[in-house]
Amino acid sequence: IEGDEAYRLESLALAVEKYTEGVDLLVEVLKETEDVFGEYIDTGIAALDSGDFEMAIEAYRILTRIRPEDKQLAAELERALNREQVLRLTSEAEVMERNGDINAALASFKQAANLDALWSPATDGVKRVNNRIARNRFQDEMSKGFSALAKNEFEVAQAAFVQAQK
Repeated sequence: IEGDEAYRLESLALAVEKYTEGVDLLVEVLKETEDVFGEYIDTGIAALDSGDFEMAIEAYRILTRIRPEDKQLAAELERALNREQVLRLTSEAEVMERNGDINAALASFKQAANLDALWSPATDGVKRVNNRIARNRFQDEMSKGFSALAKNEFEVAQAAFVQAQK
């Protein structure tokens, strides 16, 4: 504003001086904004990694205000907003898994993983429970096959052994 006023009064040296001060101030503000941005990125990442969804939400809300067009930041904010539900679903699934209710555990792990595909406790849970289900099926089919062999039911045994291989 002072530079514009000096320019209108044809005080060009003063106008240049004021414009230069304005540019310097703008450069400083932009640098500080980038510093703040970097700090909030670090905070958001650490908060998501540790499960502190409230801190992550706060950090990503600030970041999306600084860069509203950034789709990655919007996705991270969505992850943070879902984190409470993801933590609850994952915790419930772990309890169900320990109690032997593996189908319900799988459903909860899958629901958590669908909300946040980057949350490894949920995705690891899906893999682990799927492996357990496959191992149980294999053992069941093998038992059926050996039981059928003991009864000389060779076709039933063969079908069970083939099924176990799938």
